[in-house]
Amino acid sequence: MISEMQLDDVKEVVRIEKDNFTLPYEEKQYLYEIEDNLCAQLYVLKEEDVIVGYIDFWITFESCQLCKIAVDKNYQGKGYGKQLMEFMFDKVKDECETIFLEVRESNQRARAFYEGFDFWEINVRKNYYSDPVEDGIIMGKILVGE
Repeated sequence: MISEMQLDDVKEVVRIEKDNFTLPYEEKQYLYEIEDNLCAQLYVLKEEDVIVGYIDFWITFESCQLCKIAVDKNYQGKGYGKQLMEFMFDKVKDECETIFLEVRESNQRARAFYEGFDFWEINVRKNYYSDPVEDGIIMGKILVGE
């Protein structure tokens, strides 16, 4: 079941975040997203009351920015990431014309995942990531006319 992320969910989301990203958000960043960022849309996917994944995206005017998506390593490969992406597409379809995201150049698994949803490479942000320093690939998807 997918539901809005609550303050009580943040500790578990941060645990999943730290297992999936070299530069994870801290708890305070998620608290800001939930409490103060009017553009932010944060959701968790639960199986039997256990958070197995989450998604964080922003809606600004007619555009969506996918900020974070992750699935607990114990639950990867079971379609949960796909469920979260399809949920986001459904949430933004009436408001947004495009969706954008950034991904590490070396993250071939994530890039292939996004390409499976018809995202394509738009540009490169040189040295966008740190720890390690790496280019960011900007990917996009047009929703209008789908």
